[in-house]
Amino acid sequence: MGGNSYNDGAGMYRLSNFAGFVKNNMPYGVDHNMPVLTDEEAWDVAAYVNSRPRPHREQRMDYPDLSKKPIDAPYGPYPDNFPEVQHKYGPFKAIVAYAEQIRESKAVNKGLTRP
Repeated sequence: MGGNSYNDGAGMYRLSNFAGFVKNNMPYGVDHNMPVLTDEEAWDVAAYVNSRPRPHREQRMDYPDLSKKPIDAPYGPYPDNFPEVQHKYGPFKAIVAYAEQIRESKAVNKGLTRP
């Protein structure tokens, strides 16, 4: 944490990435074949660590096409009206459902699927 940690534009700042790392690598010495933490514990640890101050990286140009932005990208703008805090920490089910609805709607409009 702090000035020597990964910045707020790093892949580890995405909760899903970091929770997976925590689950498979913590506590120190754990083997990914025999994890010690539950999924919920790993997500809690990742959320706590990512809630702490860290260096900032400019991200405005990271996703010119917002429809391709990961749902757990912890910074705006977003292609929906869900708040930044929900994109950062969840719950994600409503965001996923909304994104799937938009994808299906676009596919129907392009004639790729049947309504």
